[in-house]
Amino acid sequence: MLRFRFEFDILQAGQIMAYIAMTLTLICPLIGYLSDKINRRIQSLAFASLLLTISHFYAYVIPDHYRSLHIVAPITLYEVGLGLFMTNIWAALK
Repeated sequence: MLRFRFEFDILQAGQIMAYIAMTLTLICPLIGYLSDKINRRIQSLAFASLLLTISHFYAYVIPDHYRSLHIVAPITLYEVGLGLFMTNIWAALK
């Protein structure tokens, strides 16, 4: 999407995705631990699903602009939602 819709080259798109993913890889286990500590796993899963839905809708409605950095917000929402979902799903299934 970054390359075709917003015309980033492959290195720029990779850098954008890498910075967001590396930051949230460090933050999401902490968020998962906190939601486990306060015993709100199911609410966290519902919130993660909501974040994923919002991020997909937000990415859909953003107008196509040449190298617009507005796409960082839905990608960040997506990564937070996915990280929160993954850190809580196995604990909720136990």
